[in-house]
Amino acid sequence: MRFFSSHIIAILAAILFPVFAKARGKARQASCLSNMKQLGLGLMSYTSDYDEMFPPSYSYLNGSGGAGGYNHWSGAISPYVKSNQIYVCPGDKNKGLDPTNTFDLQAPKISYISNEVVMGRPRAHYQVVSQAAIDEPASLICLAEITDYPYAIGGSSGPSGVAYKSHRPANVFTSSCTNSDSAPAGPPFTQASYQECQAAFDQAATLTGMLAEGPTHAIYMSPDRHNGGSNYCYADGHAKWQKFQSVLSNYQFGTRFYSMYGSPAIN
Repeated sequence: MRFFSSHIIAILAAILFPVFAKARGKARQASCLSNMKQLGLGLMSYTSDYDEMFPPSYSYLNGSGGAGGYNHWSGAISPYVKSNQIYVCPGDKNKGLDPTNTFDLQAPKISYISNEVVMGRPRAHYQVVSQAAIDEPASLICLAEITDYPYAIGGSSGPSGVAYKSHRPANVFTSSCTNSDSAPAGPPFTQASYQECQAAFDQAATLTGMLAEGPTHAIYMSPDRHNGGSNYCYADGHAKWQKFQSVLSNYQFGTRFYSMYGSPAIN
């Protein structure tokens, strides 16, 4: 009788454990989505106070270069959010990445990454973006989830030497999913574009050394952290879960490069 009881318990455990695991995954997804909604509210509060302008992904603290540290978007909106925990996704394997430098103005841990189309970098041809400039803010992603593989976002940065460059923005444009400061325009998204981006994400999972400054800034994201998809925050402040293929095929990373002067069309 004892044998049959233990056998039944083992069968029940085999059935229930995947159910419990899925429930935990759903709970992490919901908690992350709540974080993104609060970050969206923080961004909207920031824009309300700064002439309806979005913060840049980062700027230089000394005004001239990364050696002096970075003023990150997460630091810019910090007066408008309730807790630093909001910046950390419970499904992030690393529990958030550290700032690139210890003296950066940035959340102490970060699981979310900006879309460079909306929140650009300090380059001569980049500008801050106004809400009024965006054609369809409810359909344009401004924040995504950062990669689970820190080597994918590596590089060197001033006094920190080799670092996980958590200040960097994501960019899925130019030759499908590559990045270029000077030529952001690329072809419309196709099935091949999706497959190229997916290959970049697969590469990130196998990196054993720092990825040098290079062309695959889509690799900075985590497209399938939650049940085959990921949470995204949009330029109107709302947030929702999406599958990456749907995000690409519906042009949710934008059809214009708003943070570049002239806002060049992408397709």
